[in-house]
Amino acid sequence: TKYSDRVLELMADAAINPLLTEEEFDKEKTKLLEGLKADAKSADAISGRVGLALSYGTNHPYGEFVTEETIKNVTFGDAVAFYEKYFNPNHAYLVVIGDVKYKDVKKQIQKYFKNWSQSVAVNSTVPKPSANVQYTQINFVDVPDATQSNLSITNNVNLKMNDEDYHIALITNNILGGGGEGYLFKNLREDKGYTYGAYSSLGTDRYGASRFNATAKVRNAVTDSAVIEALKEIKRIRTEPVDAQLLKDAKAKYVGNFVMALERPQTIANYALNIKLNDLPEDFYTTYLQKINDVTVEDIQRVANKYFKEDNLRIIVVGNGAEVLENLEKTGIPIKYFDK
Repeated sequence: TKYSDRVLELMADAAINPLLTEEEFDKEKTKLLEGLKADAKSADAISGRVGLALSYGTNHPYGEFVTEETIKNVTFGDAVAFYEKYFNPNHAYLVVIGDVKYKDVKKQIQKYFKNWSQSVAVNSTVPKPSANVQYTQINFVDVPDATQSNLSITNNVNLKMNDEDYHIALITNNILGGGGEGYLFKNLREDKGYTYGAYSSLGTDRYGASRFNATAKVRNAVTDSAVIEALKEIKRIRTEPVDAQLLKDAKAKYVGNFVMALERPQTIANYALNIKLNDLPEDFYTTYLQKINDVTVEDIQRVANKYFKEDNLRIIVVGNGAEVLENLEKTGIPIKYFDK
C-alpha cells in the first residue's frame, strides 16, 4: 500500500508513453513464428484452431486463426496504429483493490492519468457466428503418427452472464463435466479407463458467441468407444433427472470454491469489472450463492436441453486416421474431413 502512489505513476507512464520499438516488435514476431512451428504437429493446437474456425466461421473474430502469412503481413506501423486506436480512456476501466482510501486513490489517478487523452470513437459490430450444424457429425483431422486422439464435442451457445439461466448453467455443466465427480470423468476415466480426464465447459460471452465443449484425450484403440460414451452422458443429463444428493454435493463444492476464490484480490477485481462489462445488476455477487442454492433438479434438465444440442453437435476428432477411422466409420455418425 505504501508504494501505491509510485505504482500508479509508473503504470500511467507505461500506458500513456509506451516504449513501442521496432526491435521489440520484431522479437515478438519471431517468437510468434517459432510458436507456430512448435504447434505444427500438436494435436491440441490443431484441435483448438480447427474447432474455433468450424464453430464460429473464419469470418468471425473468434474463428480467425494465425498463420505464418498473417503474422508476416503485420508491420510495426500496424502495431503503433492499433495502440493509438484502441488503447485510450474512451472505454477504459481502472479497478483498484487494496488497503487504500477511495479519496486518496482518486486524487492519485487524477494526477497521473490526467494527460491520457480521449481518442476518436471506434464503433465496431461483431458478426453472428456460424449456425450449429444441422445434424450431429464427426469432423476429422488426420495427424499421422499421433499416439492418441483429441476429442472435442461442441456446439455454439448464446449465454450471457446477465441471463436468468446463468447460475443454473454453471451447476449443469459442473455435473456433466466440471471435475472428478462429473458424468464424463466417472464414465470415461473411472469406469472405462479410456483417458486421464474428461471435462466440459459452457462458456458465456457478452456478444452472444460462445460454446459448449466436452473434451478428452483418449487412446487410439478406444477413440470410437469414447465418442459413443461421451454422447451417452450428454444424452443422460438431458433425459434423466439428476440425483438429488449429487445436485446437493455439486452446489456445496461450487459454493466452497466460490468462497475460497474471494480471498484473492484479483477475484474481487474481476467481479467488479464483470459487473461493468456484462451489464450485471449491482447485487449480482451479493445474491450469487443464493441463486446457486436455488437451482432445482428440473432446472438442470431444462438447461441441459437448451444448451447441450444432442442433435447438432460437432464431434471434432484430431488423430491418426490409419488407426482410428475404420472404427469411427462403424459408429454410423457421418464423417467430414478437414486438414490442419
